[in-house]
Amino acid sequence: MTLKIINPAEQGVELKLPEGCKALGLDIDDTITAWPAQFSAMSNEARQLGIRVVIITSRSEQGRRETVGELNELGIHFDALRFLPAMSWANEHCPHRHLNWYQRWLWYKIRIAEEEGVTHLFDDDAVFKTNIFN
Repeated sequence: MTLKIINPAEQGVELKLPEGCKALGLDIDDTITAWPAQFSAMSNEARQLGIRVVIITSRSEQGRRETVGELNELGIHFDALRFLPAMSWANEHCPHRHLNWYQRWLWYKIRIAEEEGVTHLFDDDAVFKTNIFN
């Protein structure tokens, strides 16, 4: 299954559930937090259609309770909440040795998305505009 990464800033104000979405991945900071009403509606629609919603964030696992609270306050419906590992772990385990430390860490979002069967990932990070992960 091919993962499509969508930058919400490029999508415009009318953010909507992508056609053919089988599992939806959402970043939190500068994605959900930038367009909370749209992502609340999108996550609700996905859940109503039986589409899994997976939150993939670079926030620390130590803040899980606060993160869940914030997502609930924003009206985000989700089935799974996944946190990136420590940067040192991601740097050691990323197979793409040509990437810098930050790119290796963000690569882990793609790995999580693949593990979760995500077909469409909304994420604001500009590094995903490139083909560096291929």
